Amino acid sequence: MKIKLVAFFCLSLLHSLSAKSQKYDTVRVGLLTTVHIVFNSPVMNYDLGSGTRIENGAEVSDVIIGKVGDRLKLAAAIERFETTNLFVETENAYFNVILVYSDQPKQLTYYQGDDRADRVKDPGKKQKESLAKEESEMGKAKEEMILELTLKDLANDVLEKGNVVPDIGESSQRMKYFLNGIYVKGDYLFFRVNVLNEGNVKYDLGYEGFFITDKKNKGTKKTPTQPEPLKTLLILNDEIKSVEKKQEISKVYVFKKFTLEPKKVFTIEFWEDGQGQRKVELIIPPDKLLSAKTI
Repeated sequence: MKIKLVAFFCLSLLHSLSAKSQKYDTVRVGLLTTVHIVFNSPVMNYDLGSGTRIENGAEVSDVIIGKVGDRLKLAAAIERFETTNLFVETENAYFNVILVYSDQPKQLTYYQGDDRADRVKDPGKKQKESLAKEESEMGKAKEEMILELTLKDLANDVLEKGNVVPDIGESSQRMKYFLNGIYVKGDYLFFRVNVLNEGNVKYDLGYEGFFITDKKNKGTKKTPTQPEPLKTLLILNDEIKSVEKKQEISKVYVFKKFTLEPKKVFTIEFWEDGQGQRKVELIIPPDKLLSAKTI
């Protein structure tokens, strides 16, 4: 009875050790064909366990190996090379496969999923990084959306306010532009502009440019510097593309808060679209900017 128990224990132990040992995949490689091993992630390094020889004073491998992205290409360099192992490191994991010579390999493509690896580096690392990046982008997009909605609400408030800049306006062939409001809220500036068409022909709104330029002084021969363009954060009523005859429309332009040097001005250019040649400039000096009304 005691002998039977000991024998049973030994068999159980051997079975346990066998179950825990790694069973490596066998890849059969020949002279006349190319065999591919495909992994789940790009191959970083590989190393042939043995199977090298010296030819003309140089070490030559018995197996020709090429790396292409997430796969290895293998072909035998000599007939009946000695069975060896191939160690492979990918971005995700470490692998070992057994290479055996075959005159005519029946299988030409082998797929090595991470479940066949000796050890997986960190299966969740890339996913975590990708998720963190995605969450960051989503958070940024959400912040931008909230900011846009907030600025739009403030711009609508500006649209309803009264005229606080009565003396900045220009006209060209019955088209009149008036800057009739400069407002500030926190880090943002709001400019309300009215456009009046006093003619009988529809006016198509075209290019709008916003620049910080040198103040023009009579008699000055100084060469002007390159205008510094400003980008709008929001244009309220930007969908309005034309002004009908005898019609007046209002638009609000929102910028990140800025100030002007004493010799600089803020210039807004308005051009007629299409074949029209009409152009209007509104020039806002530093003192007008500093007098912006709080929303």
